[in-house]
Amino acid sequence: MGKDIRKHVQECDACQRTKPSNQPPAGRLHPLPIPGRPWESVGMDYLGPIPKSASGKDMILIVIDRLTKMARFIPTHSSVTSKGTANLFLREVFRHHGLPSNIVSDRDPRFTAKFWKALQKALGVQLLMSTAEHPQTDGQSEAAVKVIQKLLKPFVFQGQDWEELLPSLEFAYNDTVQSSTGQTPFYLNYGHHPTGATRHEPVDNPHAEDQVRYLLRLQEAARDAINDAQQAQRRNADKKRTDAAPIREGDWVLLKRKESEKRKLAPIADGPFQVTKVGTNAITLRFPPNSRAHPTVNISRVQLYFGPRPQLVTAPPDDEAGHEYEVDRIMGYRKRNGKEYYYIHWKGYPADDDTWEPKENISKAALKVWERHSQEKTGKGRAGKANGKRTALTDKRARQMSQ
Repeated sequence: MGKDIRKHVQECDACQRTKPSNQPPAGRLHPLPIPGRPWESVGMDYLGPIPKSASGKDMILIVIDRLTKMARFIPTHSSVTSKGTANLFLREVFRHHGLPSNIVSDRDPRFTAKFWKALQKALGVQLLMSTAEHPQTDGQSEAAVKVIQKLLKPFVFQGQDWEELLPSLEFAYNDTVQSSTGQTPFYLNYGHHPTGATRHEPVDNPHAEDQVRYLLRLQEAARDAINDAQQAQRRNADKKRTDAAPIREGDWVLLKRKESEKRKLAPIADGPFQVTKVGTNAITLRFPPNSRAHPTVNISRVQLYFGPRPQLVTAPPDDEAGHEYEVDRIMGYRKRNGKEYYYIHWKGYPADDDTWEPKENISKAALKVWERHSQEKTGKGRAGKANGKRTALTDKRARQMSQ
């Protein structure tokens, strides 16, 4: 009887989807592979929108070398597109360090845009993106974002222009010893320590004295912020985690909702969904065809589902990072190797993201609009030719009658 009771409780569908677990999150942390050389693997993230600088910029692109921890802080606008991101990378990173082998990022729209993916594929750069609701994948960039926020806050509070501060803050960041390497990013990149701002002797010019004090204050503030961040990172995340339950392809699991999606008296998990792929610390689920949520999630967000499949399956909420591409208009047609392709301009996206798509990727409604437009265009062309012929015949008859 006890075995039957435990089985009945374990397979209760309502209980599994509504009652939270008291167990720590599943899955140990698995660091990404260590790069073999500086700037072989970089992390990228955006900080912002933040208060506008004097030049109107309100966003910072952060690019960090995952081996040496050297960072580039690049001011820009929140309206920057994927092409604009590529131009920033070319101007501020590529000219100094060349192309990386891979880029680690979150699922920001600029990093999931078709232009960005196509460009990196053409250049042979692998894109490694974090799973939804698991920013630890891009932990180095996320940590740099927190450091910059702490660096800028006191100066912005005093009304100073953060864009003017950024070069000095970047220097201080790269000239501070990192706990994970025991060296400064500058030394690991160049093999020597740069000469920073130090006071050698007093001068009679008060403006020069103010500038020296300002630079020294920036360096000190940067080092304090970095040290605070490093102390927080020293906590062992695995102490709050457990080994993941063995999940195999074909298993059924529930997907725990994000904190922002939880509502009182509502289910805390959706599903069940079938597992289609199992990675080291991430799994891919089979979602309904109409779902826009990203199917690959961290293993800490799922739990095994027990019992028969329920009659009502809750669809997962749309992922914030899932960006739907809606056809705005079809701009061209071609046939290659017997397969039909259409040139698509996507609604709400710049022309940089226009792509050739196979016919099966396009909705029937969009294809009907294209066919109707093509027929109208063809009809107008035929009508124009016919009108031209009629005009020529009329002119000929007129000349004959005049003679």
